[in-house]
Amino acid sequence: MPTEQLNGIDLHYQEYGEGPPVVFLHGAGGGTQIAWFQQIPHFSRHFRCIVIDHRGFGASTDPEQEGPTRFVDDLEVLLDRLGIERAALIAQSMGGWTALGFAVRNPGRVSALVMCDCVGDLDWPELHSVIEEHDERTRDIPGLDRAYAEDYPDREPAMALLMRIRLNFENFPLPEWLSFNLTKSRSNMRYMPTGIRIGTDDLEALMAPTMFLVGDQDKIVYPEAVRMVHEQTAGSEYVEVAGCGHSVYWERPEVFNQVVGEFLERHLLS
Repeated sequence: MPTEQLNGIDLHYQEYGEGPPVVFLHGAGGGTQIAWFQQIPHFSRHFRCIVIDHRGFGASTDPEQEGPTRFVDDLEVLLDRLGIERAALIAQSMGGWTALGFAVRNPGRVSALVMCDCVGDLDWPELHSVIEEHDERTRDIPGLDRAYAEDYPDREPAMALLMRIRLNFENFPLPEWLSFNLTKSRSNMRYMPTGIRIGTDDLEALMAPTMFLVGDQDKIVYPEAVRMVHEQTAGSEYVEVAGCGHSVYWERPEVFNQVVGEFLERHLLS
């Protein structure tokens, strides 16, 4: 697996396919680049797909526990090293911190932006209030049951089991910075400091074609919250996928690949 030494860490990444570059940015629960195993065979037929382990996840190091404060810095340097001036970004959950932060700081370097089950690190009190209200209504649902649609274990028992194994943080420990904040409040995971202040004005000024995609049963980043961000993002598209929880890419890969693939084809291949 290729490794780049940058910003004081070893950052692991992998490339598949040829064509316009597309970077896949995993979430905290997905844990590593392997989360995209149902996407890479599909997208690498037409695109140069780059998957990374965020610092502190998988094989990437983070000795100073800087976490999301350096996510955008890491992506900037990696793309520079790979000679990539512009790339599409596909972000899941936590990966939205990286993608939205990068798009705001480097608007000319993003050819398309896909925000999946995420709202990024937004400084928007109204959004935070909506999320916290939903958190209060769903607080009695066990943690792992929040991750997918109610019928998913019956519909896809093997994949649901694999997800539960992957989300067991005794098997795959979280970085120290994330574990610390989750012990204080589940909502803290959404409001980690990235070092880039993003407000609704920044959303309105996004230059890249943007899509927001969310499962209609997402109990971690709620559809109402994602719609709010979409409505503040000029020209963006919104897709709500029925029968999905927090990970559309995992639960309904055929729908995810078709919807996101068509979006990328319109904006990168036409």
